Amino acid sequence: MVVALIVLAIAPTQSVQAQTGSSSGAMELASVVPETSLFYAYANFDLESAQAQLTAELLERSGLTDTFGDEMMMDDMSSDVPEGAEIAVVVTSIPETPDVSVAEVSLDPLSATQDLDDGGYALIITSDNVQEEYEELLESIDMNVEFSGGDVTTTEYNGVMITSYIPEDGDDFTEPSAVALVGDYAIQAVYAEDIQPIIDTAAGAVPALDTNGNFLSLTGMLPAEHLALGFINGPAAVEALKMSSPEVTRNVDQRALDALDAWTAFSFSAEEAGFRLETRSIANATPFEEITPLDGSFLDRVDSNALLVINGSNIDATGLVSTFALLLAGGVAGEDPLATPVAGATPTSPEEYFASAESLLGFNLKTDFVDQLVGEFGLAISLEGSVMDSSAPPAVDAIMFSELDNPVPVQDALSKISFIIGAGMGDVGAIETRDVNGSQVSVVDIIETGVADRAEFGVVDGELVISVGNGLDDYLGAVEFPLSQDANFTAVMDQLPTDYGSVAYINLPVVLSMASQLEGSFGAGITDADPSCGDYATQTDAQAAYDEDQFENFQLDQDFDGEACEDFFNPVVATPEASGNPYPNVVGLASVSTQEDGVNGTTTFLLIDGE
Repeated sequence: MVVALIVLAIAPTQSVQAQTGSSSGAMELASVVPETSLFYAYANFDLESAQAQLTAELLERSGLTDTFGDEMMMDDMSSDVPEGAEIAVVVTSIPETPDVSVAEVSLDPLSATQDLDDGGYALIITSDNVQEEYEELLESIDMNVEFSGGDVTTTEYNGVMITSYIPEDGDDFTEPSAVALVGDYAIQAVYAEDIQPIIDTAAGAVPALDTNGNFLSLTGMLPAEHLALGFINGPAAVEALKMSSPEVTRNVDQRALDALDAWTAFSFSAEEAGFRLETRSIANATPFEEITPLDGSFLDRVDSNALLVINGSNIDATGLVSTFALLLAGGVAGEDPLATPVAGATPTSPEEYFASAESLLGFNLKTDFVDQLVGEFGLAISLEGSVMDSSAPPAVDAIMFSELDNPVPVQDALSKISFIIGAGMGDVGAIETRDVNGSQVSVVDIIETGVADRAEFGVVDGELVISVGNGLDDYLGAVEFPLSQDANFTAVMDQLPTDYGSVAYINLPVVLSMASQLEGSFGAGITDADPSCGDYATQTDAQAAYDEDQFENFQLDQDFDGEACEDFFNPVVATPEASGNPYPNVVGLASVSTQEDGVNGTTTFLLIDGE
């Protein structure tokens, strides 16, 4: 149940302007959540709700139910989920997480809370029969005691009984747990101390999240009807992270910390046209950098068959590239920027790491390279060829470009990178060059990788370009069928705000078609005709035996499709043929970033046709 909630909460209206208020379910559960909580995520599991019914319809239209029904538990959901169930997870503190990296936290601030074995969170459950859910939680504790041993204690806190379970010493497999019934809510946590803040909030002893101005303001900008809604208290999370794991934040670029130092609300909802994920953020100490709207010219230079396209401004605006450059500089210098300093020693600064790496590389990763990446940037990845042809597998074509503040230091850095790559290949002359629009571009032969025939990098027309295969030539040439005019792309973009600072697009029809081809090619190479099939008179008899004991008779289903011995009783010549998109109603997935009145937002939409 917890896994389902988290998946729903992080799975991916039209503007940043305020919309109708959030649904009462999320607000009701927020009334027992402490205002100081670091993270709150609510999910509606009421299968009779309008959102759940619309979700089922969308999955049916998409065809995903038939393919992923077992994995998504759609067929058995009604028997597993309590009637009228609504669930929330609350993170109230961050346990020490010494193994979390700076890069992980920069990309995902919640990664610091993913290892919560030491507590810090609580699960809040309500349904049409909360007492029954509470009793089931108690039964789970009894089962742990029966099968694994351990101790159960009952304590009273402000009039509420908390039942706690602690496994036996040395038991690394059974987790501790604590449960309580707080008003209309069943609470489950790791320790009793994690439930106490919920009890205090329900009693009115501490302010609740539903009284927080930032929470109310941000959730008021999100769709009123939703499957999931959440809130991230960035400022509190940053402070808690500094206290629990200072080594994680010590060398993070300040812009990355500024991006984390914000209050963010998110929602995930079903609509007639598909699924929508919205986020809205308010900065704390440092205002967000102003977003530069895109003119869409890059999309005119990308082929409509591109698998993935990303376009935006200032690739290092959030400090993520600088953070990765720091990790690289530390690696080059043989040092670990994440290591805890020796007691009494002065921690090494990022500038010192970059300077140390510069003495080996011949250029400064930060000032000569990363700091020059300003202006528009873009990435496009395509596959050329068919995945069905094993003699000539598809090749990757990719282009990444970024406008530059000063091309000169970047060109110098690239020339030294070219020398380093050549030295690593055992031949400094192995890197060839070619003229592109009057600029020299380095060419590396990568045909042995099977990915593409070449990789290229250089400065062309004042832009940094990094290319694989024909990516650079395609980028600089004329595109016959540009992505900007593709019917699927424009249909998805019609669901998104028109003024945006970045866009990401996944061409799902192309991706799904290739996946189907791979599946067909794989299946065509497996004949479901094990000799043991001869022990049965008909395929029906073999199927009955397989259904009765799949473990014992696993050999009857060689291609793992659930059908026994089909090729033994109905032999056919397997000829892998190119398959089309098995999900023609799944049109595409796109996400854009927006900004209005100092509020940053993102809108992500998965378009499903067939209304």
